Amino acid sequence: MGEELDERAERIGQRLNQDSEAQAKSKTKGKRGSVKGRPSITMYLPEDLHKKLKTKFLELQLEGNKEGFELEKNRDFYPKVIEAGLENIEDEDILES
Repeated sequence: MGEELDERAERIGQRLNQDSEAQAKSKTKGKRGSVKGRPSITMYLPEDLHKKLKTKFLELQLEGNKEGFELEKNRDFYPKVIEAGLENIEDEDILES
């Protein structure tokens, strides 16, 4: 299961890179608006998953900075991670845990 999670994380990273490149090309001056009006959720993650999530964000943030794009956790990263997970998860992944 560990390799499968790593592969999923890599696919998420690739999607974020594609999206961040597109956003960098269409980037306008100023902030892109507040996310504070969006619904929010609190999640309690196992330590190892939290560490992977944090590391992947930092890696992508660094890459984005090199390309002149500011990656934001709540605006850019978390929604894409959740979206990718929901697209790829099977009922059995949850129910057999």
